[in-house]
Amino acid sequence: MIVDRLQKHTKPEKFALVARYEFDNRSRQVGESVCDYVATLQHLASECKFSDVTRAERLRDRLVSGIRDDKMLRDLLREKLDDLTFEIAVRRCLAIEQANRDVQVFQGETGKETRVHKLDSCRRQPRQQNSKAMPRKTNQRPCQRADTMSKCYRCNGQHNPKGCPFIKEKCYQCGKVGHIRKACRQKANKQPPATSLHVMQGNEDAERQDLTGLYRVSKGNDRKPISVTMEVENRELVMELDTGSAVSVIGEEKYHEQLRHVPLESTTLQLHTYTGENVKPLGVLSVKVRYGEQSKDLQLYVMKGIGPTLFGPAWLHFIRLNWPLMHLETQSGFRDVLDRHAAVFSDELGRLLNIKARIQLKEEPKPRFWKARPVALGRKPAVDEWAAPIVTPIKKDGEVRICGDFKVTINPQLDVNEYRLPRIEEIYANLSGGQQFSVIDLRQAYLQMEVEEESKTYLTVNTHRGLYQYQRLPYGVASAPAVWQRAMDQVLQGIPGVQCYLGDIIVTGRTREEHLKAFDKVLGRLEEHGLKANREKCKFLQNSVEYLGHVITAEGLPQSPKKVQAMAGLPSHQNVGQLRSFLGMVQYYARFLPDLATHLAPLHRLLQKDEHWIWGKEQECAFRIVREMLLQDRVLTHFNPDLPVVVACDSSSYSLGAVLSHRMPDGSERPVAYASRSLTQTEKKFAQIEKEALGLYWGVRKFQPYLEGRRFILITDHKPLKYIMDPGKAVPVTTAARLQRWCLFLGAFAYQIEYRGSKQHANCDGLSRLPLRQVPEDKPDEVEMFHMTVVETLPVTERELKRETHRDALLSRVVRLVESGWECVVSQPNFAPYLNRKDELTMHHGILMWGNRVIVPTKLRGRVMETLHEGHMGTVKMKGLARGYIWWPRMDEDIEDVTREGCQGVANNPKQAPLHRWEYPAYPWQRLHIDFAGPFQEKMFLVVVDAHTNWPDIFEMRNTTAAETVATLRSLFARMGLPEQVVSDNGPQFVSGEFKHFTEMNGIRHVTGAPYHPSTNGLAERCQS
Repeated sequence: MIVDRLQKHTKPEKFALVARYEFDNRSRQVGESVCDYVATLQHLASECKFSDVTRAERLRDRLVSGIRDDKMLRDLLREKLDDLTFEIAVRRCLAIEQANRDVQVFQGETGKETRVHKLDSCRRQPRQQNSKAMPRKTNQRPCQRADTMSKCYRCNGQHNPKGCPFIKEKCYQCGKVGHIRKACRQKANKQPPATSLHVMQGNEDAERQDLTGLYRVSKGNDRKPISVTMEVENRELVMELDTGSAVSVIGEEKYHEQLRHVPLESTTLQLHTYTGENVKPLGVLSVKVRYGEQSKDLQLYVMKGIGPTLFGPAWLHFIRLNWPLMHLETQSGFRDVLDRHAAVFSDELGRLLNIKARIQLKEEPKPRFWKARPVALGRKPAVDEWAAPIVTPIKKDGEVRICGDFKVTINPQLDVNEYRLPRIEEIYANLSGGQQFSVIDLRQAYLQMEVEEESKTYLTVNTHRGLYQYQRLPYGVASAPAVWQRAMDQVLQGIPGVQCYLGDIIVTGRTREEHLKAFDKVLGRLEEHGLKANREKCKFLQNSVEYLGHVITAEGLPQSPKKVQAMAGLPSHQNVGQLRSFLGMVQYYARFLPDLATHLAPLHRLLQKDEHWIWGKEQECAFRIVREMLLQDRVLTHFNPDLPVVVACDSSSYSLGAVLSHRMPDGSERPVAYASRSLTQTEKKFAQIEKEALGLYWGVRKFQPYLEGRRFILITDHKPLKYIMDPGKAVPVTTAARLQRWCLFLGAFAYQIEYRGSKQHANCDGLSRLPLRQVPEDKPDEVEMFHMTVVETLPVTERELKRETHRDALLSRVVRLVESGWECVVSQPNFAPYLNRKDELTMHHGILMWGNRVIVPTKLRGRVMETLHEGHMGTVKMKGLARGYIWWPRMDEDIEDVTREGCQGVANNPKQAPLHRWEYPAYPWQRLHIDFAGPFQEKMFLVVVDAHTNWPDIFEMRNTTAAETVATLRSLFARMGLPEQVVSDNGPQFVSGEFKHFTEMNGIRHVTGAPYHPSTNGLAERCQS
């Protein structure tokens, strides 16, 4: 059942016409229950792309046409066509089917036994449909009545044993081939009665139509149910996996024991057992479910009684289970090993015992001390001879990660080749003879290793709070791979069939017993040395595994299809631009392709001046031939650690491309692997320089197994990145947050970056313009979230910033250049500040950013300056605060002018400042003064006065809560329009979070008066007298 569900889940979407043909020819099979037939029709209909209007009608017609039961058909045809809906037809067929079973009970058959066999037949039915032994449905003869046919001794079904689909099945009871367990004669005298039987039907949503779902049929056998441990609302919950259950459920007792803090919500869902009994859940829980690194908000239904906690298929759409691990955990030998070393898979960070990291420098190193970089004020609360500067990228949870930029201090001084990493040929030689393979992923490998006291000096970072030293081996030190590899070789030495490459350990054996023995020893060594592994990323007892970019099997090292997937799946061209990119890539490898001009002739014709674009069979054939030529051995080469490695990366407006190549002795480049992918919707909004930098980051990450621990050449066609991502230079302070994060990742590699013009970059340009149609999941970007928090701290709203940025003539032009590129830009005096920062400007939801600072449009700068000056903190502190959040040209000079004209101009005046009158509004309803009056005759009133016309609006209030106040003002503003400013005192209603949210969402500036100074709101106060 699980295999069938997974096959349905992973198979590609069918062509609609094919699906409709199968739907129209699908009839009920011999021995197939109504519930299985209906479920099959629903599944086929979901692939047919019927409209909502016709779907139910088509299902009804197919059910009536294919039911193949005289009694059911006569009953259905008695109903008028307009009155016979799909739901009514299903209910009638189920009722007749149940009646037939009940009749058999009165005829002397054992009811319990018959029902269980029928249900097992339902569960086996999908295998019959997919079996090659079954004839095509269109050639079947009309079936006979089930009660007139002979009983099959192979499966207890009602058909001829010669045509039984289980004729080649192996019996789990006696081990013989030719029948299944429920029909085995050896257990006929021992067969216990069925103990429990539950079927669920969900009819809450007519669109879903979850009509049937078998769960937990217990027949007294000795098979243990498959269980999975989930984290539900931070509580561990062991659930019984049941793919036949319509929903996931928990018993009432278990709910009160573990999840009683979760509120129980009412539900209209009606559940039915297979025999038609109604079962109504007590309610439904909305719970946060975690499994490994996956986290989803799902629904869990509470049932009355002490029943089992079931993991139904509804959750399988959202939670991807580790099926191989779950299967292996049911095997006693493997489970015993895992239980014995459970500490290895705990969640805490490990600490390698008895071995510490030693940083080996070159002879006569030159110490480098970098001063502390300025850190934005919003990040400060989170954050000798050698000192590295820090970069502060944002983590996924919004917190700040403090990282050392070691590429400018110790990395140039390190002896990176102090310990050679194993080659793939050596690894496979140590694994030769192995039949199955297991891979153990170490959790945050380098950080499990402490650093020697002397080496801590080299790992010093300089922060705004002083110097700090790393206690563990950090990511970003160029020699970290070699140091870690030496330590792991010491930990695992002497265990046969085991090889470690950095954070991945591979285990094998000539037999299963050898494999488990080696696996047990490896976990024992890890536990002995205090190391931890990530259980969710491990793979156990696999026939083949992908390791270091190669597929390792018992037979050898076959070519990994993922290496050439980007080229093999290259789509046909849609326009001349894509064709030019493809031809440029082909010409890059022309020297390896014989008779290339002949094959390309049909494609070159499309580029002629007067030729119309017609992509026909001739062009498609030529394209496929040339594409296959690029995958042949005369072009592709195997990875050779002794040859220079080149990684070329490129980005277009909608996709990324990367090529891993070897630079041959004659200077040519031969590809080892291709890669491409489309950009997500979020990535498409990146500035062009961010897209190009993302291409470098993604390309290196894609080919990381080939690049760790060795030098390589990184090639880009975007010239500014040659300087920003130069491994010998520090990351500029004002670099965009994403680029800082990607530079930090690349800092852990030993690479040399080269610039190559677009015409010479054709091998990668073609992949970036013709990507595979697979798009990664569009996850929330932590940099986006950080930018959002920066914008929210400003006295202007995101909507105002976006609107005024696009209205500003200068900034709107800058926005276009940031999004499309800065080629051929003529410098102008007022344009120079932006042109000088062109490589550091990015976009966030239509707002222009310099690094992590918002560029404020001209019209909003006055309001921002007013907020900066409210605290009268002085010139230096105002500049420091502003530099953490905002920027515009000559901002420092503007701050100096404000403080000179404001605070310093009245510095010698007496402390008692003169009263400042409100400026007269330019037009009605621009500024409103509000206050409460009363109690008057035991009633309270809300007073609203327009400062331009002095017109009062007075409202009788039922109460003076913030919610009532907001509701009254919302009604008033709906009639009169939104004001720009509202003035009030510091009453609890006006300083509440609800009132603040109301004003911010409507773009209203809310000003409160000074405490104990009612004259600030004098207009509303006078209205009450």
